[in-house]
Amino acid sequence: MYFDSGDFMDWLRWFAMLFLGGLSMILGLALGAAIIAKVFTIISAVPL
Repeated sequence: MYFDSGDFMDWLRWFAMLFLGGLSMILGLALGAAIIAKVFTIISAVPL
């Protein structure tokens, strides 16, 4: 099997981009969910 370090670096870069993209998406979703939950708590605490 022929091993090319250039191909490996390309694969590594692609994997890192994919990983960081997924991580930032998860963090964004978690942050959004936390903000929405906080807003709902504030709204439900306010007597209408």
